Amino acid sequence: MELMDGVILLEEYTDFTNLGNVVFFISVITCIASVIALSNSIIFSSEREGTLIEKVIDIIVVIIGCLSIIGFFASFSPVFREETGRLEVIITQDADMDELLEQYTIIDHENGKYIIEKKE
Repeated sequence: MELMDGVILLEEYTDFTNLGNVVFFISVITCIASVIALSNSIIFSSEREGTLIEKVIDIIVVIIGCLSIIGFFASFSPVFREETGRLEVIITQDADMDELLEQYTIIDHENGKYIIEKKE
């Protein structure tokens, strides 16, 4: 996609929204807790016969673990991301640098790729 003549967009940088950070954090914590609870259940189940309540709790822990994994990957979806305003572009010879510098600030340059940010 071209932003203007001679400027080709490669990538738009995004970051987590606040809700995305919360979903990510809760997903990681519940996933770790589920793995610990399930591993304790597996280790101690070989030593004794589990009751019905313990088996139901194990099933609930597995379900919560699966949901936390789904939440972890869902936190990377566009719903939980916001644009930072930074763009990675290639500037060709056709670009009018004066016009470009009026609209954008060049943040970084490496190997012919520029990271630019729209001026406010």
